[in-house]
Amino acid sequence: GLDAGGGVVRVSGGRPPPELQGLKRLVEDVFRDDVTGGFRDYCLEEPGWAPAVAFLDETDRGGWQLIQALVDCHTTEALGRVTAQGLLELPWLKPGGR
Repeated sequence: GLDAGGGVVRVSGGRPPPELQGLKRLVEDVFRDDVTGGFRDYCLEEPGWAPAVAFLDETDRGGWQLIQALVDCHTTEALGRVTAQGLLELPWLKPGGR
């Protein structure tokens, strides 16, 4: 199941989630920073990730949009475009957003 206790999302069941470096490699190298498309589709195919995918899909896939914005921060194109205020204005983080 999904445990969002303490502000940390944990997914149980199926295979354990890859460690952080594995996720970084998947997102950046395999899916070329495409969190909302390719990486989400990959996660959808993993039964153990189903609760996390459902959670991030809430509010019109707003969780994926948030993660995409955070991943975009490492690109030069995002300099000055991705701001803390902008992140807080994403639908998934707005009160009542999810």
